[in-house]
Amino acid sequence: MKGHERERQFFEMQVESVISSAIDNLSSDLDLYEGTLALSFHQSVDECAAEHGIENGNDLITALDWGAIEPRIANDSDYELDNLLQLRHDCAVHASSYPTLSEALRNDLISRTESALLESVLKWTREHPELVVPMEYHTGANHPYADQLAEACRGSSNPSACAENAGIDLESDTPDNGQNRGE
Repeated sequence: MKGHERERQFFEMQVESVISSAIDNLSSDLDLYEGTLALSFHQSVDECAAEHGIENGNDLITALDWGAIEPRIANDSDYELDNLLQLRHDCAVHASSYPTLSEALRNDLISRTESALLESVLKWTREHPELVVPMEYHTGANHPYADQLAEACRGSSNPSACAENAGIDLESDTPDNGQNRGE
């Protein structure tokens, strides 16, 4: 991967980090693990799992988190793997509607969560406009990743070899020899 595609991926990783930090700083009622939405989700998964003979809905959550059905669920139930996968999906879809909450409360919590995360990204982009990379390449688009590589290569013991390995041109204003377009 090089050029604009690489720059965009770098930017998206930066945004993901900003969102992750914002999640860590949500108010207690919006907490990802113990907030009102999370508790409602887990309660709904527990109820859904129990309706289908699975004692612990958390086993389905674990399967959601790790992408695999826990072997003990498959071994301890009458479900085939495909049916367990479908049950996991069905319970998650049901739980993500937060049926244990009133519509007004659910909408308020979701709206506040979205607003907090969006505000964190907007604040970061205002504070660091030089790191913002547009969806589509255009002349003059930022290339912060290539800029960081160029800076690191200039400080290395062999700048030209470093630049060649990194796929950048230390002499150019477009650090990756015009490859910013993703060509």
